[in-house]
Amino acid sequence: MTDWLVRPVQDDDLGAIVAIYNDVMQTSATIWREQPTTVPERREWLAAASRMGHPVLVATDASGPLGFIAAEPFRPWPGYAATCEHSVHVRRDARSRGVGACLLDAMETILRTRGIHIMVAGIDSENEGSLRFHARAGFLETGYMPQVGRMRGSWRDLVLLQKTLIPREPGHSSVVSGETVQLRYRPTGSGALCQRILSQLPAWFGHENAVREYAAVAERSPTVVAAMGDDEIGLLTLVRHSADAAEISVMAVSKQHHRRGVARRLMREAESRLAKQGIGFLQVKTLSAQHPDEGYARTRAFYRSCGFRVLEELPDLWGSENPAVQMIKTVPSSTATSRTPGTAAAPVVP
Repeated sequence: MTDWLVRPVQDDDLGAIVAIYNDVMQTSATIWREQPTTVPERREWLAAASRMGHPVLVATDASGPLGFIAAEPFRPWPGYAATCEHSVHVRRDARSRGVGACLLDAMETILRTRGIHIMVAGIDSENEGSLRFHARAGFLETGYMPQVGRMRGSWRDLVLLQKTLIPREPGHSSVVSGETVQLRYRPTGSGALCQRILSQLPAWFGHENAVREYAAVAERSPTVVAAMGDDEIGLLTLVRHSADAAEISVMAVSKQHHRRGVARRLMREAESRLAKQGIGFLQVKTLSAQHPDEGYARTRAFYRSCGFRVLEELPDLWGSENPAVQMIKTVPSSTATSRTPGTAAAPVVP
């Protein structure tokens, strides 16, 4: 049971919606604008949505509006008529109560009745809370767009996620839901899988000796594996260094499954297992920005979107031609509650 009501937005709600919107804009990078909105501006927005038939919903209780959600066409051309993009914002003191999930569920119901096939979300790459929220709701990452926005003097990266509301016709197949990928835990024995996947990625893992070393670690170390049916398509191997810290030895996804959210699901599952053991820090080493490789620039951007930050430059670790960087993040304890249904946590061992 909830103690709030979800209904269409009314003019009387606009003052509270403006307050929610401006608070989100001023305290985060969620909204890419720097000037606060106003009630007249929101009134024009609501009138335009009403004329076009675009749904705008609000969740309310005795204290007033708790949050709101809006949906509109992903792009204005006719070919995109079955695809909608949405935004959802919740009042600061109402978060973590299920308000956002309730709004999203209500919006999905409306869009399904209108024949909407795909629902899209565009999220700032450092907005980990929203990325986790949408992943739990079944959204799958399908695109990463570096430096497409600018705010407060900094370039911003955009993550695109989508969810299928109405399945495709029989005979079509695609990775359209996070449920397509299953996650498995393997305490040892992932060396052959590691060797197979890394050999498909010469742009990232082009040195045979390094591939053999990664495979040897995966053979003896705990690994989270991503699979589609019987086909294992990705892995993340963990090495525990102390009671408080672990390291990603290697993470890789088969190239044909890149940009589909597989790596992010591997990361979340790994963090969930680490959090359950009280491990608070996770580190990874990758190619430094001192090297111009574009593929590894995307790799570093991905890690940053997961919350990693640079700890130390290691220019001689892999030789002067391959300068390394060590990145680190805290493991959020909340991820322990969002692991994949049907999986059980197992210890990470050295």
